[in-house]
Amino acid sequence: MSDPSFLVRSGDAGAILRGTPGHVLAFQSDGQTLKGVAPSAGTQGELCLTASGAWASLTNGAAALAQLESPLNKVNYFVAEFLQAVQSFLEWDFAMPADWDGEAVDATFHWASLAAATDSVVWGLQGRSYADGASIDQAFGAAVEVTDANHGAGFLNVSPVASAVTFAGAPAGGQHVQVRAYRLGSGADNLAATANLLEVRVTYGRV
Repeated sequence: MSDPSFLVRSGDAGAILRGTPGHVLAFQSDGQTLKGVAPSAGTQGELCLTASGAWASLTNGAAALAQLESPLNKVNYFVAEFLQAVQSFLEWDFAMPADWDGEAVDATFHWASLAAATDSVVWGLQGRSYADGASIDQAFGAAVEVTDANHGAGFLNVSPVASAVTFAGAPAGGQHVQVRAYRLGSGADNLAATANLLEVRVTYGRV
């Protein structure tokens, strides 16, 4: 079998870049040769689950999906609004990348609040993976929660990592998944104000 990588040297006039889908570009040590190589096994991939790409659950859903604007510089951003003192949910569905190893994922919550208080919010994430022919109506996997303190009114908060979120089912690359985030709304979740989720950053292992 021929080498599926491709080469383009800086001196090649009118060179055509050719290669295998899924490969990435990297400079070799001479600083002039650009080579397409497949990602190494064991590396990590990332997904960004935005509030603008989600929806509130029909049962106990997040309060609203809203576009907000900062007062001074008119920065617009889209959020899912989670009220205080009630557990509420937000969902996404999509196909996982084909190179997902099917193992647990890590998640980080990016959020903000219009409240000045520096109390905390508890965020959770859970998911389910579906093979061909699987019933949609099945339970999510166990949720993993993290607690994060608010930095103040209009500040970005980046939570600690929710480690090892295991999706229910028989997870594998390319499968359809349902992912659900929530605000706990009780216990250590003591910020007496709306918490606005911008996105969830998900890190997964590659085969």
